[in-house]
Amino acid sequence: MLRWLVALALAIAAAGAARADEDCSAATVARTRGAFQQAYDLKDFTVASRILEPLWARCTTQKGVPAVIVAALNSDYAVLAHRQGDDEACLQALLDYMPVTRTPAPELARLPPELQRAIRFNFAQCRKYCEGAPLTDPSCDSIRISLQAQQTVSGRFAEKPCTFDTGGSPTLALPGGACIAVFAPAPWHYAEGEEQDPAQQDPEKACPRFTLARRAADGKVSLSPLAVPEKSFTRDVGLCCAALDLAIGPDGRIEMTPSDNPPEHCLSGHRADILQDLFRLKGDALVLLHQYPAR
Repeated sequence: MLRWLVALALAIAAAGAARADEDCSAATVARTRGAFQQAYDLKDFTVASRILEPLWARCTTQKGVPAVIVAALNSDYAVLAHRQGDDEACLQALLDYMPVTRTPAPELARLPPELQRAIRFNFAQCRKYCEGAPLTDPSCDSIRISLQAQQTVSGRFAEKPCTFDTGGSPTLALPGGACIAVFAPAPWHYAEGEEQDPAQQDPEKACPRFTLARRAADGKVSLSPLAVPEKSFTRDVGLCCAALDLAIGPDGRIEMTPSDNPPEHCLSGHRADILQDLFRLKGDALVLLHQYPAR
């Protein structure tokens, strides 16, 4: 009992000193974190919160505070939030470090190994919250999108707009001088009445049209329909309303992704998955080579 009272008195005294000292120096942070740790070890999370939160709120938003100090405070705040049953706040404190990705975020990679381990452990503890969280939870959605981004193909794809006017947008210049031109319908679903279900629209009418554009020697531009596989997200009425980006890789593969990736689902309005379709042009058809997610 005496040990508990002494430790608690020291913790409260250190917290008061820290609040009086408005700087975010290493000495102030170390002193306050030490007091926080004492209260935390004693499982007095109310006192621990009173000690930590003023410093955390001040020093994680103040310019010029070293990244390692900000990260240590975020880690402390996250584990405290977890102990208090607020895993959503825990995740929000650690999202910038995103320790679930194969390639560590720069904010995590530059930290000392011990602090990296603490952040990874705390993040894993709090991530369990996402198992029962709403689909629209912003923290869990960010984690989901970061994990999905790892599954897409990286192939140095570059946007190369057509060098001549096709009337479409976007466009993509192809080897040999031809171009792909996209013509988007307006409105996208062509609904004829309120009783009609937009999900039942014909993708050939509701989704963008793809054409192969060629310019002759006399400057005239010809457009011919370009077939796109039904599995492509650009033929899905729930996804094809999004603005589109076209890019080409050094090996000739053609990438299609939503400009805002992941996009909002055209029908539900909720944010969809990250989307990526890869094609090879064969004649007047785009042959699907790979897509994420597979459909």
